Amino acid sequence: MIADVLRLPVKVAAQAETGALGAAMAAAVGAGRFASLDEAAAAMVAPSREVVPDPCLAGFYQRRFALWQAVGKSLAPHWAALRDLGQA
Repeated sequence: MIADVLRLPVKVAAQAETGALGAAMAAAVGAGRFASLDEAAAAMVAPSREVVPDPCLAGFYQRRFALWQAVGKSLAPHWAALRDLGQA
């Protein structure tokens, strides 16, 4: 889905705990082990496969995102009214 939405290939990491790996990479950069997150990622991440976008699905998600934005915009006055109720 991410590849389809971004319309870009996505490399999937072989590691299962990518959140913990990201934290470890940030710590390694902070400790001076690596100069940047890009350098830490090059040394610590092992991509297992690449997912390529499906051009048909990109349009599918784009249309739904446009609808989601329109719904959000239409609800804005209602959220403001609910917020104001809480301040009364």
